[in-house]
Amino acid sequence: MRTGLVVCLLASSPLVWADNPSLSHTQLYRELASGCMPVDLATWQHPTRQVLKKYKVPLQSLTLCNNKTFPIYHATLRYDPGTGSTNAFYIPFEHDMAKLNGWHSFAIVDAQNKIILEIMVDKKTRQVREAIEHFQ
Repeated sequence: MRTGLVVCLLASSPLVWADNPSLSHTQLYRELASGCMPVDLATWQHPTRQVLKKYKVPLQSLTLCNNKTFPIYHATLRYDPGTGSTNAFYIPFEHDMAKLNGWHSFAIVDAQNKIILEIMVDKKTRQVREAIEHFQ
């Protein structure tokens, strides 16, 4: 189930857009992620890398946070995740990423489009929820 559509629609208005926080002051870095460490992509091997390739989401960098259980992928998203018309892409993409990430939550930071896609996963039910955050 995808959530966060309302957040994206509100954040798309010019008035709210001007109030977007810097990346370091987003909910992602204030509340969800801590103790982040960069990963060397030249040597990094993980099944989620193949999912990113399959869905043509170019990865620029990766950090592992929360005792290496919460990855933050710095990548360029192919579509605006806040539009319902992209469900055909995002629903299977998010599910495949969650599954191959061991049903752990994760985030994707798209610096080009100033969007954070936060994927929260319930390990028991394997339900995937999405939240979208914009930044400056």
